Amino acid sequence: MATHVSVNLLDYSGETTRSQFYVAALAADGSNWAAIKADIDALRVALLIATGCSHINTTVSIEEATGSGALPADASAQRELAIRIKYRDDVTGEFGFVTCPGPIVTFYPPQGVKGDFIPLDNAVFAAFILVIEADMVSRDGNAITIVEGRLVGRNL
Repeated sequence: MATHVSVNLLDYSGETTRSQFYVAALAADGSNWAAIKADIDALRVALLIATGCSHINTTVSIEEATGSGALPADASAQRELAIRIKYRDDVTGEFGFVTCPGPIVTFYPPQGVKGDFIPLDNAVFAAFILVIEADMVSRDGNAITIVEGRLVGRNL
């Protein structure tokens, strides 16, 4: 499969936008990374010249698995609703966020002042936290701790 590249840009009004494209597939042993990186660099420079936007960052991803594409069984699994997870880098103390769209709302009975906080001891959320904390790292590559979960979206 081809390698997916996403270039995040900043326009003159301060809004972010993204341009996405594909380059050659990365070899299993990574032996062609230098050639792929050269292609990505050339495309990014050409994009910046063609658009006039400022570069924020570039993300490279490799498709690891493909799902069925079938519609979810639960009607609450909508992109307009999401779980926004706040985490803290265990080394730097910096905060970051992960947004997971389409939660099944009955799994996450909200609590709190505005009713949008998910208790960290909620059975489904706690199981999710265990996996996230075990397998995810911060932007700097450090271990993380989940500090907050919230239901967010325009239909709350």
